[in-house]
Amino acid sequence: MKSKFQPIVLVGLIALLFSSCTSKTEKATPVDMDKLKVEIQAMEDAFAAGEKVRQEVISTFSDTQRMQLKTILAENKPMLLPEKPKRASKLVKIRNKIKALLR
Repeated sequence: MKSKFQPIVLVGLIALLFSSCTSKTEKATPVDMDKLKVEIQAMEDAFAAGEKVRQEVISTFSDTQRMQLKTILAENKPMLLPEKPKRASKLVKIRNKIKALLR
C-alpha cells in the first residue's frame, strides 16, 4: 500500500507544480476612486449614526446602569432595559429599536 501511495502522491505534486506555473494574462479592471470614496463615506456615516444612538442610550441611564450597559455592550450580551425610563417618549422609541435589533 505504501509503495503504491508514494508514486501517486509524487505524480500529483508534479502535476500541481506544472499547472500552477502557467500564467494567465488577465486585464486588471480600473477602480473608480470617486465611487469608492462615496461608498466609504456612506459606511462611515452609518457607523457614526449608530454610535450616536449608542451614546444617547448610555447617557439616559444612571451611573450604575451606565456601567452595566457598557459592560454588556462590550461583551455583546443581550441588554435588559429598565421598564420605566426617565424621559419616556424618547427612551421608549430607543428601547423599542434596541429590542427589535436584538430579536
